[in-house]
Amino acid sequence: MHDWNVMLLMNVPIYWLLKSLVWRRRKKMSSLEKERQDFLSTIEALKEAHSFDRIIWKPCCKRRTFRLI
Repeated sequence: MHDWNVMLLMNVPIYWLLKSLVWRRRKKMSSLEKERQDFLSTIEALKEAHSFDRIIWKPCCKRRTFRLI
């Protein structure tokens, strides 16, 4: 019975470590997915703007995107 308790105590920190690593990876992936969606929406906006005669675009400082003035 003693060996079982020691084994359990050793596995708890390993479980929490793995859980935190998985959580960080999911958080990073969701951030990358958000950047991807921003990029795709920018591309879509540029395609739509192609049909307008006169349009002014200003680059945003924080991201590599453009916004309509």
